[in-house]
Amino acid sequence: MKITKEIAFNTLIKFSKNSMSLGYIFLAFALFPFWHEIVAVLLDWKPAAEADFELNKYFYYNCVCIAASLFFALSAGIVLRFMTDE
Repeated sequence: MKITKEIAFNTLIKFSKNSMSLGYIFLAFALFPFWHEIVAVLLDWKPAAEADFELNKYFYYNCVCIAASLFFALSAGIVLRFMTDE
């Protein structure tokens, strides 16, 4: 099977899109507890001294997914620019 420019480009773009979607999921997991703490303090459910306002590990997973997505998009751009159609 011959790998053409179009197949390589489309595959890298799909990887980029999937990595970004995974990043959105991790971002949701990271921000939900953070906003829950803010609402809990604002509604006096919890004292401000007890609230945990730090972002959890999912925020860092989100950053990794965004970096991977940018890498795949950049790779797709390089493939589109330099790979020859044969």
